[in-house]
Amino acid sequence: MSQKPSFSLPPTPTRPYLLDYCLLLCGFALSLYLMDLHPWPVEAADFVPGRALHVAVEFLPRLTRLPEGVILLFPFFFLPQFVLGRRQEIASGEWLWILAWCGTVALACVMVVRVVVGLPDWLDPYAQAVRWIWHLGFGTALALVALLLLLFGLIRRRPMPWTHGLGLVLVLWPILPLVGILALTKK
Repeated sequence: MSQKPSFSLPPTPTRPYLLDYCLLLCGFALSLYLMDLHPWPVEAADFVPGRALHVAVEFLPRLTRLPEGVILLFPFFFLPQFVLGRRQEIASGEWLWILAWCGTVALACVMVVRVVVGLPDWLDPYAQAVRWIWHLGFGTALALVALLLLLFGLIRRRPMPWTHGLGLVLVLWPILPLVGILALTKK
């Protein structure tokens, strides 16, 4: 008696729904609100020529902070997937998103408390340090891991949920503007 060889099709990747697109827009709106609530002012270095380039350099912190709102809304991206029957485990890019969420929540809480309630006088000077530690330390480490995962993804055969790629982009995005801030601003 011969048996037919059995094979299974790979799982189909998840796709974004209308709610996900609305959440992306809400996330960017939240980012804009947080930027205005607690700006990150920088001043272009003296060697940067022209007024237009000075304005561009001073805009870099806004580009760095653009993903913050989307990162903060991560639970709202995952809840509908699981309600609709997602069977895949959390992907590596999504784990990075979760780690970025933890740091971004902490950073946002510090900044909101600083603006709304106020920090004690002895603690207030360190609030900016929290931002730098997050972006330079943890944010850079997450971006390096995301870059490795992105390279690994070039040889992976298994389809990943769309939020995996979004998670990678969210942690990679701030790196180039951050490099610009470090290279083109007064220290």
